[in-house]
Amino acid sequence: PNARMRLGVCICPHGYVPHVPLWHIIEIMTRNMIISIVAGFVITFGIAAVGVQALLGEYAAQTMRKNIETALTNGDYAAALGYLTDLEADVGADTEIEAQRTLAATFLVATANYEKAKVAADNGEWFDVRALLRDSDAVQNESFIYYHEAVTLLAFAEERILALKNSNAAEIAGLTESTVQEKKRSTSLQSELQATIKQKDETAHVLNSTKEMLEKSK
Repeated sequence: PNARMRLGVCICPHGYVPHVPLWHIIEIMTRNMIISIVAGFVITFGIAAVGVQALLGEYAAQTMRKNIETALTNGDYAAALGYLTDLEADVGADTEIEAQRTLAATFLVATANYEKAKVAADNGEWFDVRALLRDSDAVQNESFIYYHEAVTLLAFAEERILALKNSNAAEIAGLTESTVQEKKRSTSLQSELQATIKQKDETAHVLNSTKEMLEKSK
């Protein structure tokens, strides 16, 4: 039996069973424990990393949304469009992004029209000012950065246009009155001329008659 024990086998009622030293069993258990710990650590770290990445992505998205709101509030519509493009690339398209993109694009056009209207006003081109601003988002949406300035400029342009119309009407009325007076004067002069001609003819007739009478009296 001792020889068989040294060979690593023992006799039991069921036959021969390999004999495993205690130190080997402890080594196997320790290795399995280490593997389990490492595997658990890897899984935990992976889950934590995914969670941290999700949190970082959400923070970045929230920061981008704040930048968009700030840009829209400050009238930096081109920057807002850029931020919206970046946000859509990160989180995908949604209704809020589309609405903000439409608003930013609309206000960008309104800004260009307002700037053109200011130049037209400097040149006294009030009809152009009205054409650029009337019925535009610049004077219809209070969220537009230059809303109050655009409304004031349009109102002033309307006043100038009305003044021009009144001035033109007065000039036309003045010309019409002058024409009437000239016609009256012309008619009067013609009447006076005809009266003078008639009087001259009558005088000539009287002179002829007097001359004839003098000749007969001789």
